[in-house]
Amino acid sequence: MTGETQAMRDYLRAIDRLGDGQLPVATQRIALQLGVSCPSVTNMIKRLHNRDLVSYEPYHGVRLTETGKGIVIAASQRRHLLERYLAERLGYAFDEAQIEATRLERAVTGALEAHIEAALSTPSATGSGTPRFAAVVGTVDSPFAADSEHLA
Repeated sequence: MTGETQAMRDYLRAIDRLGDGQLPVATQRIALQLGVSCPSVTNMIKRLHNRDLVSYEPYHGVRLTETGKGIVIAASQRRHLLERYLAERLGYAFDEAQIEATRLERAVTGALEAHIEAALSTPSATGSGTPRFAAVVGTVDSPFAADSEHLA
């Protein structure tokens, strides 16, 4: 991230949603989407423009720049990673995972994100989030486990 605030990310996400990532978006639509006043939108758009996160022409609307799109994509990827972790490892239902991931996404650091990615790539849990026996107690080193003669 480039030091943007959560409010900035909220505006960027709204612009992305309203403009399908490409079309210019009127400030009035952003105000309605976010439940804020038009002057508040104008002030934030100026801040985002100064950081090269949006391009803005008065009376023509707002578009995300490549940098702004990158922030939206990173936030979306982080949210999806959290959804997967909550569903696969903690057993959340998908709709609950979406809600919680949206809340948590704001607080996830790069370090935590890397740990979650590593945890998801390590097959140490079943799809329900229940740890496998071997992951909890380790492998059993026993002559009976390897000796198939005794099983017949």
